[in-house]
Amino acid sequence: MVETLKVRDAKDVETAVREAIAAEQPLEIVDGLLVASGAEADPRVEWLYRQIAQLKASDRSVALLMLDGFAYKEIAAIAGISDGNVAVKINRIKATLTAQLAKEAAL
Repeated sequence: MVETLKVRDAKDVETAVREAIAAEQPLEIVDGLLVASGAEADPRVEWLYRQIAQLKASDRSVALLMLDGFAYKEIAAIAGISDGNVAVKINRIKATLTAQLAKEAAL
């Protein structure tokens, strides 16, 4: 069963992210929402969400908030970390994803 969350502001996102982490919800729900919304399933998007699902919970939250278009300051406020830490996490996440993509391309 796919559950849709109504998100109105950053506080709602913070609550939703904390609840999802606490419930250990799989990220396949995100893929289900993409398909259910009528959007064409893009294999690149599916790959990205599979890779994000393998990140640590804190990095996964930062990555998903970034993909949702939140500014670094908003992500920092939601995650309870500094703006600089958000920038470092995003840089490391990008490096991890780039390395994984290169590894898979070499196969």
